[in-house]
Amino acid sequence: MSKKLFKQKIMYPNFQQVFLVLSLLINANCFTQVIKTKDGVPIGELKEIVEGCVATGAQQVMNINNVSFKIEDYCTCMASAVLPNLTWQELQSAMENNSFIDLMMRKDNLEI
Repeated sequence: MSKKLFKQKIMYPNFQQVFLVLSLLINANCFTQVIKTKDGVPIGELKEIVEGCVATGAQQVMNINNVSFKIEDYCTCMASAVLPNLTWQELQSAMENNSFIDLMMRKDNLEI
C-alpha cells in the first residue's frame, strides 16, 4: 500500500469524527437559544418557552384573523419574534394583570 493511500484511509475517519462533533455542537447551540426582551432581560430558552406555551394551549390549532396555525408554530413565532420586541416591564405588567393574551394580540405584535 502506498503512503498516500495509507494517509487517506487514516485521515478519512478522523474527518468524519470531527464533522460529527462539530455538527452536534452547532445543533446543541440552536436548541439552547436564550430569548431576551427588548431591554436585554433573559426570559428563558426557546425550547422551554415553546414547550410551556404548547402545554398551556387548549387546542392544537389556533385561528387568528381567519388564519389557522398549529399551536407549536404559533408558540415558536411568539417566543422567537414577539417576545424579543417587548420590554420586561410590558411582560411583567401583562402577567400581573392577567392580560398576557391581550398583549400578544396587540396589533403591532400580530403584524410581526
